[in-house]
Amino acid sequence: MTDAELLEKAYDRLDDVLAKEWSKRADDAPYSDPYQALIMASLVEKETGVPQERGQIAGVFVRRMQIGMLLQTDPTVIYGLGERYTGKLTRAHLKEATPYNTYVIAGLPPTPIAMVGREAIHAALNPVPGKSLYFVARGDGSHVFSDDLDAHNSAVREFQLKRRADYRSSPAPAATPAVPEAAGQAPETPAAPGPETAPASAPQAAPEPAATPAPAEPVPEPAAKSPQ
Repeated sequence: MTDAELLEKAYDRLDDVLAKEWSKRADDAPYSDPYQALIMASLVEKETGVPQERGQIAGVFVRRMQIGMLLQTDPTVIYGLGERYTGKLTRAHLKEATPYNTYVIAGLPPTPIAMVGREAIHAALNPVPGKSLYFVARGDGSHVFSDDLDAHNSAVREFQLKRRADYRSSPAPAATPAVPEAAGQAPETPAAPGPETAPASAPQAAPEPAATPAPAEPVPEPAAKSPQ
C-alpha cells in the first residue's frame, strides 16, 4: 500500500466515524455541521489524554462559546505559530493575532489542529453538562474543574505551589534548568495552558486577527454529509 493509499484509507475511516457519531449527537450539540464538531474534537484531543475528562473538557468549551467567552486553549496558539514554536509558550505568543489563536479570535479556529480519535469526536458531540468554565492541570495528566473564577484561581495557586515544591525537591541537573511552566508568571516565563489561564470574568470580544503567514497545513475537511 502506498503512502497516498494509506492516507486515503485513514481519511475515509475518519469520515465514516464522524458521520456515525454525528447521527448520534446530543440534541443540544452547538454545531452547524460535522466539520465544526471535528474542530472541537481536535481541541479536546490536544487538551487531555484522560478518557474520563474528554466530555468535561468539551463541556467547558461549549459553555464558553454559549456565553461569549474566548476558548483560550494553548494548543491552538501553538498550532498557529507553526515552526516558530520552539517548546516554550510565552505571554507574547498568547497576544499574537493568528487565525488559530483562541486568546484572540472568538469561537472555534478555522480548521482542526490535530488528528482525532472516535472518543474525542464522541465527546465533542456529547459534551458533559455542568457549570464548570475553567480547568487547571494537576500535573499528573488530570485536571481540576471549577465553576467560577475565584475557585479556579485558588486551584491554580494550589497546583503552582505543588509544581514548584516538586521542582525544588528534584536533583539539580547538570545544565541550568528552565523555569517550570505556571500560570501568572512574568512575561519572560512560559505562559500557562489555555483554560488554566483565567480569562476576564465577563465575556470578551475578539479583535480581527492580523494577517499572518499561513500556519502548518490543516487537516483536510471531510466530505460534506447531510445532518440527520
